[in-house]
Amino acid sequence: MQEFGELIRSLRKTKGMILQEVALKVGTKKGYISGIENGKVNPPAPDKVRKLAKVLGGDRVLFLLLATIEKAPHETQDILRKGVKLAMQDTEKGPTNGAPKPVEAGREP
Repeated sequence: MQEFGELIRSLRKTKGMILQEVALKVGTKKGYISGIENGKVNPPAPDKVRKLAKVLGGDRVLFLLLATIEKAPHETQDILRKGVKLAMQDTEKGPTNGAPKPVEAGREP
């Protein structure tokens, strides 16, 4: 799982955006966006995190989770990351959480 800043940089570059462009759309300075990407400053407040997700086309919930994890005490960050990773794996498996789909009566799988 990516760190918050790594995710921001990756999506920004994928969209072909420069720091200044992201900063203007989010309502902050390019140095702050650079600091986030390089892990030199804490992730922003939730309203800015949501704006970043919108500007970069990212998953708002994932952005908020990653930002919150990075603000947590260091001793709990690994635990939280593992929980998010497990939750994401369960989501990928679908609503049955990986269980086989039920077979209709009289039909072979």
